[in-house]
Amino acid sequence: MSLELRAAMGLSRMLAARGEADEGHALLAEVHARLTEGFGTRDLQRAARQLSELGAEQAPALAPNPPGAALRTIA
Repeated sequence: MSLELRAAMGLSRMLAARGEADEGHALLAEVHARLTEGFGTRDLQRAARQLSELGAEQAPALAPNPPGAALRTIA
């Protein structure tokens, strides 16, 4: 599992460097979520820190239209 985590960390860094931080975050989060022990290890501490950094790079989600709001159409 450590090799898979390291590979996911490397790939997520590469994706972030290409401007695809949300994809990198999703990839690393998926691998990290499957782990059930060893959270004190250096690899998992680095992965958690990287997830935090990638999460901060993600653009904030757009708020959905409130209920009853009319959508504007461009003619």
